[in-house]
Amino acid sequence: MISKIKHTMILIGMAWLYAGCQASIDSQRALYQWVHNPANGMVKSKEVGLYRLTMKYLPPELQASRGLARQSAQQVAGLLKSGRDNLTFVLNLSLVSPSGGQDIMYQEVSSYAAYKKRALDMNFNMAKYIAIKADGKEISPSIAHLENTYSLTQGRNIVLVFDRKQVPQSAQKLDITFTDQLFGTGIHHFVFHQKDLDNLPQVTYLGK
Repeated sequence: MISKIKHTMILIGMAWLYAGCQASIDSQRALYQWVHNPANGMVKSKEVGLYRLTMKYLPPELQASRGLARQSAQQVAGLLKSGRDNLTFVLNLSLVSPSGGQDIMYQEVSSYAAYKKRALDMNFNMAKYIAIKADGKEISPSIAHLENTYSLTQGRNIVLVFDRKQVPQSAQKLDITFTDQLFGTGIHHFVFHQKDLDNLPQVTYLGK
């Protein structure tokens, strides 16, 4: 009797796993939730002292979803193709416990010259501090772009674009390293597994 129960549980588990693999995403909200669920392996986060560092993979489907209502089907297809030619990540830098609406740009800055250097680094020098290490190869980002938030948020996003052709096809693990020259928190590793990046369910609403 016990063996039959175990057998049934295994079959149920296999059916659930198969259903999960076959699941589709039918809305932008569902896609956003999937990407931001740490269990799916597309977001890595750590806290170091006052700072929180988060690295997020941005799948082509999520990139194509931006401004979807204003885009034709042809434009969406072009965005998807462009996105698949690259690997795009977003590095978010924020404070763990910001007080009084404190902007991270001003954290531990003692002069205008120090603030200016930080702003210049975040705008123009981030590609020097970040790389993907995969199968013994190191790839620098072709684009490292600071999102302009007009100080509406306390943290900052740096968009990182890597040429997918430069990443070895055999690589099963992508180690994104960030040498923090901005806040002095050290060298950080955000490890992504290719199987997780490839595991996004079919996104059906983009084709409508």
